[in-house]
Amino acid sequence: MNYEEFKERVRAESDIVDVIGRYVDLKRSGANYKGLCPFHNEKTPSFFVMQDGQFYYCHGCHKGGDVFKFLCDYNHLDFPDAVRELAESAGIEIPEKFDYGDSGRIKAGLKNRLRDMYKAAAEFYFSNLHSEEGKEALEYLKKRGITKNTMVAFGLGYATGEGTALYKVLKDKGYNDEELKESGLFSYKSGKPRDIFTDRIMFPIMNRSSKVIAFGGRVMWDRLPKYINSPETIIYSKKNNLYGVQRAVAARKERMILVEGYMDVISMHQTGYPETVASLGTALTKEQADIIAKMARKVYLIYDADSAGTQAMRRAIPLLREAGAFVNVVSMKPFKDPDEMIRSEGADGVEVRIRNSDNALVFELECEEAEYDRNDPSENAGFEMKAAEMIAGLNDKFQRREFVKTVSERFGIDRELLAAEVNRIGDDALRQGGIIKRTKAPPAGRVNSANAKGRDVDTGHADERNVLLALVRDPGIFPVVKEFVSPEDFSSGILQEVADIVFDKINNGGTIQEGEIISRFDDEEQSDVGRIFCNDMYDNSDAGTKARFASESLKNMVIRRHDEKCENAPPEELAQLLKKKNELSNLIININPD
Repeated sequence: MNYEEFKERVRAESDIVDVIGRYVDLKRSGANYKGLCPFHNEKTPSFFVMQDGQFYYCHGCHKGGDVFKFLCDYNHLDFPDAVRELAESAGIEIPEKFDYGDSGRIKAGLKNRLRDMYKAAAEFYFSNLHSEEGKEALEYLKKRGITKNTMVAFGLGYATGEGTALYKVLKDKGYNDEELKESGLFSYKSGKPRDIFTDRIMFPIMNRSSKVIAFGGRVMWDRLPKYINSPETIIYSKKNNLYGVQRAVAARKERMILVEGYMDVISMHQTGYPETVASLGTALTKEQADIIAKMARKVYLIYDADSAGTQAMRRAIPLLREAGAFVNVVSMKPFKDPDEMIRSEGADGVEVRIRNSDNALVFELECEEAEYDRNDPSENAGFEMKAAEMIAGLNDKFQRREFVKTVSERFGIDRELLAAEVNRIGDDALRQGGIIKRTKAPPAGRVNSANAKGRDVDTGHADERNVLLALVRDPGIFPVVKEFVSPEDFSSGILQEVADIVFDKINNGGTIQEGEIISRFDDEEQSDVGRIFCNDMYDNSDAGTKARFASESLKNMVIRRHDEKCENAPPEELAQLLKKKNELSNLIININPD
């Protein structure tokens, strides 16, 4: 079986409603399903899943595609990984070899081997923790309040002090040295392989699908470095993953809690907060902020109560805000970290602190205030100006209005003066081209009206989209449609390519499924193609309405093409073409609704 055949089998046995329904709460809407879009924040559902066509499309952020595209975007997977995940979910045996081409075959095979290797390593570390060698590590975790169930849920383990223990185990399982070098689990500085992780408690890092892709290792005593983390590999990218994300995805909460470390995540989960995640040994990245904001609209930061924690939050807040999240900062005073707070106050205490948390802008202003002597008139004026600039930087006028009220009361700033300065800064920014004013980037997947490749599907092509939609939904109208237009009559680019596929399929008696058509286009174009086929109103109309829809769209398309001929016609032909245009205005195209 070649790869294309396997991919199509996986597609056929992976119903898109079932797959997306694992991540999105879908409700039936006529012939289709809809729910809140997982790719941007919204209160009213605009995300549609078409079961018959096996594709999805969001009218809000204009993101769309087939079942593979959804998994790639939602779980941040490469395409082969998405196919593999769906195959495993559908119970389809994955052949050991595919005809990917030489480079693709090598990469895909290595990825599969590394996944299996990391699974074996996690099992090895887990068994060590519950062995005689891991007795001390197990006692350490128990003293930290980690229960047996939590250890199992997170797959916690122990790397022994022997420098080649894991290497020997994996060699015995048949992994060769080339694969072991690629794994990032070993050091070859001395010329001989040595385990990177020794005498450390092990934290498996999992992707959204609960597959182990990396490790973090922590010492139990005062020894540096305190933590060691896996290097990046072809199956692991720090910036695109979060610790605890697999459990947060399953929890499907309306909020997310962001903490700093592995133990913080584990303590929060054990206390009843499965929506907690952490960045992976580095400052929060833009990619991580995007992942968090897509999962929940409201984000609470619970970082260590020290200067490093404060600075980390100040770096994280603008990234989360730019991603579209509403951010609050939870105070932990007088405790130093979430684990200490949980031990002292328990789950109820944590919830009270979350409810009483401050908006991130208030937290940022408190940090700024500490840098000014507000008893000094000049410095106080400087702080008030800073407050005005920060409020003016918000891109929602209603938020600006509310923050003028909140900040004036909280920091003792004259409300009318603050409002006037916020408006002045905003007006100046507009005059200067938005230099000061922060603007939010378009939601992920949004297609500009004229992209660099010139392949967009803009509103000027509505009739062409409508004709293609009607053809795909009801191929029986094809004999009438082809009397008036051919693929060459569609706008160049995506619309003409889709028309070529549809006309060819129908001419040759093939079946048409939108998902299969969408899959022929690259990632950037799949959303545009999905837009053609997503029309909930059409799908839920009666046969007569659909016939009128197709007839009118086809007629408008014919007239538009004729108008283009008139624009470019030589003078001697123009009179005849204008006469033809009058005839077309009275044209009646009879498309039988049956």
